Amino acid sequence: MKCDALEIYTDSTYLLTAFEAGWLEKWKRSDWKDAHGQEIAHKELWQEIDSKLSEIGVTPIFHLKEKHPWTGWFEREGRHIIEQWKTTEKSSTTSTTDGTKHLA
Repeated sequence: MKCDALEIYTDSTYLLTAFEAGWLEKWKRSDWKDAHGQEIAHKELWQEIDSKLSEIGVTPIFHLKEKHPWTGWFEREGRHIIEQWKTTEKSSTTSTTDGTKHLA
């Protein structure tokens, strides 16, 4: 499917910079490695984005929007909930001699 234009509104400066600074093209040329030779974070997502953009045949136009005032709070709370879940999961499972895990 081809389109004439694609405009993306985001509050992610990382996403915006990846396109505007040419990171996506550099990552592709370097086998999805960063400037330090490390595999980029979320490689599969970046590859999917690249694939979809190739399918539609257009370079997106990005618009940076302001983050909502509560964004930081949501992100902190989300990380806190995940950490609580990980801690609860570790303490509520037991391992057997064969390496399988069982809920306590």
